[in-house]
Amino acid sequence: MRSVTDELTVGRDDGGDVVRIEGRVEWRVVPAEGGRCVGVCDSLNLTLEAGTWPEMVTEVADATKWLLADLCADGDLDQFLADRGWAVHGHPHPGATFDIPIYVLPAGADSHDPAVAAG
Repeated sequence: MRSVTDELTVGRDDGGDVVRIEGRVEWRVVPAEGGRCVGVCDSLNLTLEAGTWPEMVTEVADATKWLLADLCADGDLDQFLADRGWAVHGHPHPGATFDIPIYVLPAGADSHDPAVAAG
């Protein structure tokens, strides 16, 4: 199991507008029955299940992308970010690419530990 992913960019990747979000999204992943894994993200209030670690990383990126896109489309993104003390750079709009640091960690790992952050 890999300790941490690189920062993920979520959204479209066609050279369009990039909205940078200054925040920290941490997913804590624990083993589940049958070799599966469950990821929990308190800051996004989301829980995911995947079959493998690589599938979890993909699910994390997709869930984050869709959550930010839905909040943006509903006009709730600014409040969501403000509630978490996160800053936004760029103009959020439907279809934008969101660039936000996302860390996927085994439960109990310290994401601020340089050894973990190095992957």
